[in-house]
Amino acid sequence: LDDLYDKNRIELDQKTMEQQRKEEENRRAVCAATKDFNRAQVAELAERKKLEKYQNTKDNMDEISSLLQGDLLSENPEQAVSSFGRHRVITDRWKGMNQDQLMAIRYSQQQQVLEKLRLKEEERRRDAEWDRQSIQAARAQLVLERRQQQQNRERRRALDNINAELSREQKSKNVYLKEEAYSNFPTGQYYAQFNTTSR
Repeated sequence: LDDLYDKNRIELDQKTMEQQRKEEENRRAVCAATKDFNRAQVAELAERKKLEKYQNTKDNMDEISSLLQGDLLSENPEQAVSSFGRHRVITDRWKGMNQDQLMAIRYSQQQQVLEKLRLKEEERRRDAEWDRQSIQAARAQLVLERRQQQQNRERRRALDNINAELSREQKSKNVYLKEEAYSNFPTGQYYAQFNTTSR
């Protein structure tokens, strides 16, 4: 009976260990797939942002170039000056602003482009930091899960040791009871001493 119990316990332990090993393999596979997916997402996001940044810069430069080379900004503005003062223009002759005004506008546009690029770079850095923190959190979760598995294994070992000790104690107690406590069977003389008086 004890051999059967030990055999069943060993088989149960082996099945439990096999199941834990399979669960750990599955967890590792999930973590690896998650890491690969996260890396692909980060790479795709970086490539998309790079293309967007390039396209926006190109669009901005094309727009500035178009404005600078267009008829509105390149023609002589002096013909539209009104006889009532330089601050007034004749609207049907006005062809655009003078060079100083154009330079001020160009400078302002360049500053806006640079500010926009700076903001996009800042956003890219924020996204990269967020991705880095997400990867770190996934790694920390994996470490925590491994530590939990180790603790579970240690608890299982301790429980097995306690169970084995209890089993040994039960066996020795059974031996004691069998050999010492239950070895003296009562005789006829023992039973004869009861019901000897009347009331």
